[in-house]
Amino acid sequence: MHKDRLVLGLIALIALVNATMRVKVIASGWQLIGDDAVIALRSTDVFRSGSPLLGMPSAFSSWSTGADPFHPGPALFWWLAPWTSLFGATPTVVLFATWLLAVTSIVTIATVSYRQLGRSGAIAGLATAVVFQLIAAGPSWKPINPVAAGLPCVAFCFLTWAVLAGDRRVLPAWVGFGTFVAQTDFAYAPTLVVPVAVVLGSWAWRLRREAGPRRALVRTSVGALVVGLVMWAPAIAEAVVNRGGMRLRFVSRQRRMSRPSAGAVVSTIGLLLDPTWFVNPESAVSRIGRFPGLGPGQQSGLKLLIVGLRERRPSPLPAAAAMTALVSRRRFARRWPQRPHTSA
Repeated sequence: MHKDRLVLGLIALIALVNATMRVKVIASGWQLIGDDAVIALRSTDVFRSGSPLLGMPSAFSSWSTGADPFHPGPALFWWLAPWTSLFGATPTVVLFATWLLAVTSIVTIATVSYRQLGRSGAIAGLATAVVFQLIAAGPSWKPINPVAAGLPCVAFCFLTWAVLAGDRRVLPAWVGFGTFVAQTDFAYAPTLVVPVAVVLGSWAWRLRREAGPRRALVRTSVGALVVGLVMWAPAIAEAVVNRGGMRLRFVSRQRRMSRPSAGAVVSTIGLLLDPTWFVNPESAVSRIGRFPGLGPGQQSGLKLLIVGLRERRPSPLPAAAAMTALVSRRRFARRWPQRPHTSA
């Protein structure tokens, strides 16, 4: 892909548009307030006294009978830390860090698509990234945890496709993106469960059935394991030091609830059915009285068809999936408008 000028030009154009959007936000006088400010300030504590072991406080109990644990890990703080520690937790620095996160996700999507389907695949992958930014319910430039993990979650889905299609080298990246999304916000858990289960199952099957030398396969597996252990080390440490930590708090709260309300059950089932990476993740933690996202569900179904593609030839399916997502999401938004939500 590094020699394909068209694809590189499109990546540069999308990156420039994202940068311009952030420049306009800064010029408008936007300031870090509320959760945005807390995230920026906590990122300056990384690898120092009081380094965060978990993420931001969640609003888990608004759709569950459990307590309000913190989000599972500090990946978002880690991403911001190099920039806020060196240059300060200012709006410009924070938006620069979110721009780098967006560009990293976009380059990953384009690279994975190019390796599978060539130039047409890369263009379709970039179109999907653009469509996601158009239909995201929240401003994609904000550092707040539900929004920050949106585009990385799309990249994770593309990496899932690549791993299932046999591209072994991307497994460490798959673990990295998946861990970042999982640690940043609980709302993405339903989106991650099935891809993680399928990929781990298929990888275990390959390790067992691979014919001939398995050195490369084992080396990739070890690399992915190291990435996972490093990124989950703070959360594991928190659980060990606090004798169960947030997990124990959640479980104990669940046991004290003898009669969970019907509303909590319905809300939880709705969350599990709702592919939150194409619907505002914040809607997953609000008591919304609507059907699950039928439009995003249709788009996710098309994505499953793309995952099944093993021929290395251009295909119109990724572009069709992206356009279907745009049309169905617009219709869905008009029919069931989102309710405002303000908690973390």
